Amino acid sequence: MKREFKIALLSSPLFAIYAVAPIYLFDFVPVTEVVEIFTVFTVITFLGWVSNIFVMRITQDKPKWKRYLLSYMMAFGLHFGSVLIGYFTHSIPDLDVRYKFIVYPIISILAFNTVTLLLINLLVAEKKRKHSELEVQKLTFTNLEAEMKILQQQLQPHFLFNALSILKSLINENSEEAENYTVKLSEFLRYSVEAHNSELVILEEELQFTRSYIELQQVRFPNSFVCTIDIPEEVMERKIPVFGLQILVENALKHNQFTSKKPLIVQISVEGYLLHVTNNKLARVNASSGTGTGLSNLNKRYQLLSGKEISITENETRFGVTLELL
Repeated sequence: MKREFKIALLSSPLFAIYAVAPIYLFDFVPVTEVVEIFTVFTVITFLGWVSNIFVMRITQDKPKWKRYLLSYMMAFGLHFGSVLIGYFTHSIPDLDVRYKFIVYPIISILAFNTVTLLLINLLVAEKKRKHSELEVQKLTFTNLEAEMKILQQQLQPHFLFNALSILKSLINENSEEAENYTVKLSEFLRYSVEAHNSELVILEEELQFTRSYIELQQVRFPNSFVCTIDIPEEVMERKIPVFGLQILVENALKHNQFTSKKPLIVQISVEGYLLHVTNNKLARVNASSGTGTGLSNLNKRYQLLSGKEISITENETRFGVTLELL
């Protein structure tokens, strides 16, 4: 209502000027009387605004014709009363003058009432539109949150399946290494559980988490997996989707076949605010390329959080993924 009353205060003098101008310009009425008429018109027009504001409020659930009928009845009564006051407080014997002082104001006020109703309807429609947009935004945000939770939940069984597969292999090959791997895995999973309810984490935390993952993989592939990291300190507080960096390293491991003679080399670097994860391509032979759950999951979550997509570059020898730090 504050906005409506503000418009009423600003527009009432303008309406009054429009109504008084013909009287002053064509009837040569003295300035003192023009000021008096202007004041009366301003007050009456403002009261008309106020009455219409409350009519609109109390008749929201009623048919529009009833609302408009009540509005015009109030406007007619209000302004006809003001004209009668002017008529009885001034001696106006001439019929033409009476017509000007009685009929013209009523016609003008009814016209102003129509304009007032149009403006109020526009204000009401604008408020409803903004309210609807706000509700849509709330629903969209709620849906996005639910979708992100579903996507994050997909990561847990996906990663755990891979980790347990590696542990199973280590138990068969080297029980001591399997024990070390279990300790590191427990530390790794502790962060994974704590970060599960997060959507974004700072790069420093994600990098520490990814280092743990890299160490776990280097236990599995001691001479065939190399990872270099070149990230400046000033971007460590920037944010990234949780598990985002770890997934990119895992993606490189999952889609390449490497040996000690042909090691997989993963490079993690930051240029400006762009995070790059690249690796040499050592294509698997007679093996499934996987479901693509990790990379597609990351891309969907990144889209929901930033409105952008991750960038993938690929040629015959290299594969790279780039995303902007948030």
